[in-house]
Amino acid sequence: METNQNVQVVPKKEARKDKGSKTACPDQGWAWVVATAACTINFIMAGLVRMSGILFVAFIEIFQVDRKSASMPFSVRSSAGNLFGPVVGILGQKYGVRKVIITGCVIGTISAATCFFAPNVMGITVLWGGINGLGSALTVTLPQVVIGQHFDKYRTTAAGMAYSGGCIGSFLFPVLLEYLLHNYGIQGTFLIISGILMHTIPAALILRKPQWLKSKIIRNPSTPKSTVTQSISKAEQDSIVKTNVYSVSE
Repeated sequence: METNQNVQVVPKKEARKDKGSKTACPDQGWAWVVATAACTINFIMAGLVRMSGILFVAFIEIFQVDRKSASMPFSVRSSAGNLFGPVVGILGQKYGVRKVIITGCVIGTISAATCFFAPNVMGITVLWGGINGLGSALTVTLPQVVIGQHFDKYRTTAAGMAYSGGCIGSFLFPVLLEYLLHNYGIQGTFLIISGILMHTIPAALILRKPQWLKSKIIRNPSTPKSTVTQSISKAEQDSIVKTNVYSVSE
């Protein structure tokens, strides 16, 4: 159970008995709650993307603009979502996946709510196109990473479950948008959309890193850090610590 006097490794069977985690190994318990949360996020975010055609017609009729101007918010939103993708990956590595996704949910909610005050298409282009596009990139890029962390055997099943939310949202949100525009106008519609987007925040709170990835290495104060690193590498080579490391004793 020990690689040497400097590093101690808990075997896989003991790691599974960790009472501090919702689930002690992949594919069980809390992992499926995480998959449901990712499905919810995709349901809302993909549904909003599919509303662009209806909003396009509404912008032309309400703001009396040409088709070029009416399409600008959607072009900017799509471009922002794609351009910020590489940056989102870097932020996820630096600050953690859950923090980045929650930030995106908050930005998306606030930007949609402030569209209530937008006087023209230019304001909506900045708020819905630029800022909400940034929030969308932060929100939808990283949930798949969390799925990969929580699942091993059923990873493809969980990924399919997560992405199925986008398909369902694509069917339901256009119908909802037609109803909202007819009854509440464009300003009220954006306000209600912000309320719908707010539901992604509690879903994002669920997407925490699994316990078996929160490994801690404890070494003697007198032992150089490089020695501990070499010890861990040797343990991996000896198959004491393999790819699926679940925890290290605290």
